[in-house]
Amino acid sequence: MAAEKEGSSASGVGPAPAVVSVNPLTPEPAPPEPTVVPPGPPPVVRIEAEPPSVPVISPEGAPSGAAPVRVRRISVSAMSRS
Repeated sequence: MAAEKEGSSASGVGPAPAVVSVNPLTPEPAPPEPTVVPPGPPPVVRIEAEPPSVPVISPEGAPSGAAPVRVRRISVSAMSRS
């Protein structure tokens, strides 16, 4: 049998490197169950009356009726050709 030597076979000569365990040996206990809070009262339903309607008033001198239709019979680029 071969003689056992100290250390890792991949680390070369000397003792094995120190390994620091970061994980605890036992898991932490679970947190306590949350307390049960009963639901509050339902929200208050408010029914508001519609605000009064305001009649549409046009200013003095404004034209009454639909706006005039502005339609070109000929395109701007064709005006110089005619």
